[in-house]
Amino acid sequence: MAILYENSVCALCGETLDRPFLATSGCAFPQEHRLWRYCDAPLHVDCLQDWPDRVEFCSAYYRQRLDQYAEEKWFVLASGDGWFCGKALPYPGSVFAEEDNKFVEVRVEDWPITFPIEAGRWSEFLESEWQSLGVQLHGYALARAQVVISAVREVIPDTSTLFKLIARAEDLRPVNRTSALSAPADAVARALFDEFVEKPISAIRDLLNKYGEFVPAIEEKRRTYQFASVLVVVLQAEQHNRVFESVRESLEKLFFPPTLVEGAELLENVRGAMRRIAELLEPGEEPQLIGWAYNWLRTVGVIETRTGNSRIFRVSVASTLC
Repeated sequence: MAILYENSVCALCGETLDRPFLATSGCAFPQEHRLWRYCDAPLHVDCLQDWPDRVEFCSAYYRQRLDQYAEEKWFVLASGDGWFCGKALPYPGSVFAEEDNKFVEVRVEDWPITFPIEAGRWSEFLESEWQSLGVQLHGYALARAQVVISAVREVIPDTSTLFKLIARAEDLRPVNRTSALSAPADAVARALFDEFVEKPISAIRDLLNKYGEFVPAIEEKRRTYQFASVLVVVLQAEQHNRVFESVRESLEKLFFPPTLVEGAELLENVRGAMRRIAELLEPGEEPQLIGWAYNWLRTVGVIETRTGNSRIFRVSVASTLC
């Protein structure tokens, strides 16, 4: 609903709000549009009745709301000629979530009329309560509301039917690809970084204990590979849920230097590690499996001639690093 002040006036006639009025919330038009000046503002019901642009103006808000329903995966429970009944789901973490979850709404296309209804009182709403919610309505606006309520009653005649429609919509609801994380993205990234990048995995700890003279090289390479393995997982999650984009960005800030020039070489090393991890996850013939471990050890200065040790290292990395 538009924010009203003591001296607010009708955007159509410029007179005070001393008679019934309706209002929209937000803007359905860009600032350069001729109807923008009437957005998020009070409008007398009798001014709206004779306004040539009323249908265009109100329809834009109606379509905007339906677009929001589609984007947020909310429930359009029923619709008819110039109206729909829907249930908007509360945003995760909202302090009003429990209260908001009780409500459904009926919207009218050609008038700025919205009825918010507590779902458990749907039958009472249809019977008479809609009139108290529409106390500002009169003339053509009231007549239009009566037609809509009558049509809604034909489709959703009582509270029981409404709850059946809600239950059916919940059963059919697709997985929300933008569902929120249970913790801030920075916190999720930090937890992943501390646990899976900063701490050496078991296979690397064994190498550090066995080849003490190669610790700096092993440490540098293991950190790159462990970060690459975490990044692979987060990128896969991001394909299914866009909220992981912020987790990935936070991870990259924790690992890479602040400028591209400083981090260019490290970036190439990470990309190379990701390619090598992909080879490990989808290996080819047996000699290639052994060769993967052999080459990893060789690049840090360890020349391992015992096939068994290379195989053990490869299996250990496969079960922990990836």
